[in-house]
Amino acid sequence: MGPIKEFLYKKGELGATRALREFLGVQKLLERASGQPKRVCARFDPLCLGDPSTLACWQSILHDTTTLRLQTYTEESLGMWPDPNGFSYINHSVGLVSLRASSLFVEALCMPAPSLSSLEIIIPRRTVFWERMENHIAPVLSDDTLGGTPALLRSCHLSGLRLRSVMAPLTTLTSFDYQPDPNFVSPWFIISTLRKMPCLETLGICLRLQDPEAIAPVMSVLPRAWHQCLNRVALVASGSSWTDRDPEDFVKLVTLFRHVCANPHVTTAVDLRDSGPHFTSERLRWPRRLVEHPVEIDATYELTIFRDERLMVLGCHRTFARDWVTAGTTTFSTLVRLVIGELRWPEIAALSGNIPRLVSLSIILRTSHARPMAPYLSREEPNLFMSAALQPALDCPSLQHVELAGDAERGRYWGLQCVLSLTDVCQFVQTGLRFTSPRLRTLVLSGVSATTDPDPVAAFIAFQQLADDVSVREETSHDIRRLNALGEDCHFGRAWAPSHIFAPEEVANSRASDRFHGLGAS
Repeated sequence: MGPIKEFLYKKGELGATRALREFLGVQKLLERASGQPKRVCARFDPLCLGDPSTLACWQSILHDTTTLRLQTYTEESLGMWPDPNGFSYINHSVGLVSLRASSLFVEALCMPAPSLSSLEIIIPRRTVFWERMENHIAPVLSDDTLGGTPALLRSCHLSGLRLRSVMAPLTTLTSFDYQPDPNFVSPWFIISTLRKMPCLETLGICLRLQDPEAIAPVMSVLPRAWHQCLNRVALVASGSSWTDRDPEDFVKLVTLFRHVCANPHVTTAVDLRDSGPHFTSERLRWPRRLVEHPVEIDATYELTIFRDERLMVLGCHRTFARDWVTAGTTTFSTLVRLVIGELRWPEIAALSGNIPRLVSLSIILRTSHARPMAPYLSREEPNLFMSAALQPALDCPSLQHVELAGDAERGRYWGLQCVLSLTDVCQFVQTGLRFTSPRLRTLVLSGVSATTDPDPVAAFIAFQQLADDVSVREETSHDIRRLNALGEDCHFGRAWAPSHIFAPEEVANSRASDRFHGLGAS
């Protein structure tokens, strides 16, 4: 229930008075589903909870629901908006929650929810456009939230509010995502959270670390390996134009979690895409301290990911700069899997001879950046095939799997297609890559709408000779779709949570984040 879009509503369309009718409808629907799991996604103005009838409906819904996502807002005027007919009218949008609305919302959350197993609360947070709103104070959840007693709650995502401490209903969680406003989080709060959530398996925090120098003293008084269940941690840098932080703080945080976790294979993700204005090109080399010997690298047009056996570091696309690649020759000796955008091929060529263990290579063709409403053609410049012809062959002796991926999902969105020449593909594999085996094990062309060759039969026969298993398909591979989702989610997905970094599917895809898709997924 509630609005889907974020802006451009006429006066009254977002008003709190509409909520009573909507809550009554939801309540009647839930009453029909006796004995069944009940999932509710509600976007509303908390001012409606000042009405006794609406509050009664709310209490009934909260009591009976098993999976609940709440997204709050306050109606905000955008001023005069002219239309083509010469008239002007006032448009409205969802805005920051007012102080009175916050108070009503926090009080309403104190009612019991004995059936609730998954809870998401998404409250608009201050952005660059809202920083000057002095009267905005993020809600602080009461110790009496959800009745103040442990129940069935297993998954919780809180965004845009604050916790004074871990309330009793959160002590049973196995998955917890926390995006506070303001975004300061101290090492002591992290330790307190882990102590009060002994069953926690997945933790995601969007933060600016407060008092990072306290981490060493904290570790000195804590025993090693005392949290038995935690196996996945997502740490997301939270930045804005008025904050400043040192990315080195995350090195200390990773050390802290490895100190307290009993699982020696705990997986940690550090997301630095929103690391603030001071994370400039001079500091792009810093991830070396976290991932000194990457096993996997994804270097797309939206983001860069470095992985080893226990750690994943996400950065903006500038992180994979030419200087990063050429700085050291031993850094990439452990690299097994590489995904790159085609325009990065000159940078990758610098790795020739330094990637002896590379087994899998995927190259994303830049479909979504082609001319509007024009297909991607493999003989247009600049592209992979033209660039590879001007570079020495990439020496990767262990290479077995190659994929050329047209971004068909985004291509369809923009009305684009990916059309490849099999002759060009053969030329690229034969002269652009140097590997030991007589031929590849697999060669995949995904996201390809069509092929174009003067002699298509001869081209396909030659293409078949390149690998034991070859395929051409229009569907984009799962890995590429997942990378696209990761590249967009934290910027455009209102319901995005830090732990979505670990999701095997596109549960937080920005084009689905405001729908009911993935509600309650952990």
